[in-house]
Amino acid sequence: MTTLRNLATALIIPALFCVSLFLFTWGVSSQEVIGFESRFYMFALEMWRHGISWFPTTYGDLYPDYLGTSTWLICISAMFVGGMNKLAAVLPTAIAAAITVVLTYMIGALRFKRFGYYAVLFLLMTVMFVKSGRTISLDVYSALITTACFYIVYSADILDKHEREWWVYPLIVLGFAFRGPIGLIIPVGVVCMYYLQTRNFKHLFFTAAFSLLLLIVVSFLMLQLAN
Repeated sequence: MTTLRNLATALIIPALFCVSLFLFTWGVSSQEVIGFESRFYMFALEMWRHGISWFPTTYGDLYPDYLGTSTWLICISAMFVGGMNKLAAVLPTAIAAAITVVLTYMIGALRFKRFGYYAVLFLLMTVMFVKSGRTISLDVYSALITTACFYIVYSADILDKHEREWWVYPLIVLGFAFRGPIGLIIPVGVVCMYYLQTRNFKHLFFTAAFSLLLLIVVSFLMLQLAN
């Protein structure tokens, strides 16, 4: 019985990922590209046809609001699915959403496994999250980075492994790469609120100051690339 219980525990995370990924991709290939996602699909089509660039383009002109990170992932996805289509465009977003579901479970399970299940059910009953996971959405990447950052700082306290907190900073830079300044500011805001709530003022001030420095540096680099 102990062996079966351990096996079931080990399979929870991959099972959650696979089921979530199926939920976010089921029937997508037969759908049309409509609404807000059509802009990102056009970015992907242009990069697919003309090659990789630092920023997405519209009719050959750069669109330097944010880096082309998400567009690169769509092009890589298109290589695996055999061409640029709706499934290739949505797959990176769906994977990010599925990882967010897994991290949500892991946050709850730090206390009790049933809390992890409740958190996942609550997340999957959030219509906007499920809808975003089935479209081309940059906000899902921000949600993933924010969830990962919260898991890191929360688990560092619960498990007394504070050295892992340094992983927050590469993650927020990755968030900037996907979503621009807002992709850095949102996860930093969540981390700072956690430190404020736990009265860890030393970490609060250091995180806020260092993140501001990172924001200035990466924004300057992005502007130089755009220039």
